[in-house]
Amino acid sequence: MVSDCTFVLPGGSKCRGVALRGQSLCRHHMPGAKTRPPSPPKRSLYSRLIRWRDLGRSIPFLAKESIPEEILGILYAMLEDDGGISDRQAGKLLRSLIRSNGDVPVLPHPETAGMLNIRIPTAGLPPGFGTQPSLRQTQPRMPHAQP
Repeated sequence: MVSDCTFVLPGGSKCRGVALRGQSLCRHHMPGAKTRPPSPPKRSLYSRLIRWRDLGRSIPFLAKESIPEEILGILYAMLEDDGGISDRQAGKLLRSLIRSNGDVPVLPHPETAGMLNIRIPTAGLPPGFGTQPSLRQTQPRMPHAQP
């Protein structure tokens, strides 16, 4: 037979929990019972920004007009052999910047890049590279497609 907890609640009623084996109280009312910490409020559960602010960290922000320049800088850093950026890290940065920008910026033509103070490495690039990145000359090859 299962014994009930003998603890009397502040309202005068008995606790209806099951007592531990060989004891007269349930696990909640034993003298060594530990309470868990209170759950955080819901707003901090779902907001990363609030959690970062609580940690005292500073979050860098970019102005919307400087995002295309940063995207181009990451793309050109991927072309550098030494001291460049890894594809994985570049993908993370590009994904977040393109989402913030709303679209993919148009690459400047190599002839006008000097006026914008942007260094474009042209060695090894096909002619006409960067003029219209949204238009493809050929269809992309899918890995599962049959030739």
